[in-house]
Amino acid sequence: MSERAIAPVPPAAFRFKPGQSGNPSGMPKNFRRPTDALRQLVGIRGDSVEEVVTRFRTARGREMRGADHLAVTAFTKACDPGSRNGDAMFREILDRLDGPIVRNLKVESEEKIVINVVPLYPLLDGRVSPQTLEAELRRKALQEAALEVEVVDDETSGSPAGDASPDEEG
Repeated sequence: MSERAIAPVPPAAFRFKPGQSGNPSGMPKNFRRPTDALRQLVGIRGDSVEEVVTRFRTARGREMRGADHLAVTAFTKACDPGSRNGDAMFREILDRLDGPIVRNLKVESEEKIVINVVPLYPLLDGRVSPQTLEAELRRKALQEAALEVEVVDDETSGSPAGDASPDEEG
């Protein structure tokens, strides 16, 4: 059986005409999402908020859309320390660009979880490389494992009768 026999075929009145778009009432040709406008706005360099906004408007020129105006408004409110909604706008921009931050994380496990606390400041200052830090963490883990083995070996060595060995008769 061919695929044409399986797939339903719409009536002739509803089939696409040659040269006709498949989604005539879909998104407009020059549609711009607010997230795309925010991403472009945040990527512009400048010494002040006003300079960044001016460069953004210059770059967009006559192509400024509603999404661009929304992005400029949200950006200026997020950067204004006197704005009542500045914190909320800042969080909204970060959520749109980077995705929302997981606020509650519940982990259930019967396994032992090991958390390594890393000294972050020497790493950020460049005094310690990530490779050196990783090697140091491995060295400490091996040292702790060796200590555990020594303690276990020390506790199991010796005879159950005390210090006397079974070969000695006295």
